[in-house]
Amino acid sequence: MIERLSGQIYQVGALAPSRIDKLQLRIDRARLFVQSMQNAMEAHSMFRQDALISDSVRSFVNGLDIQLERQSTSILDLAKKVFSRYSK
Repeated sequence: MIERLSGQIYQVGALAPSRIDKLQLRIDRARLFVQSMQNAMEAHSMFRQDALISDSVRSFVNGLDIQLERQSTSILDLAKKVFSRYSK
C-alpha cells in the first residue's frame, strides 16, 4: 500500500493537478507507515519483553498516530491558505 501511494504521489506530481491532493496523498502514506510500525511493534516478540524496549520508545510509537493527525490537520490548513494566495 505504501509503495502504491508513493507511485500515486509521483504520478500526481507529474500531472500537477493540485498541490493539496499531493499533500493529502503524502499524509495518507505517512498514516499507513505509522500504522505498519504500530502493527509490527505489537506483533514482534521483542516488543512484548518489557526489559528490552523502554517505555519511552513504546509511548513514542503508540503516540505517532495522534501526533500525525494533529500535525496533518495543521499542515493541510496552512497549505490551503498558502496555495490559495498563489493561485489568485
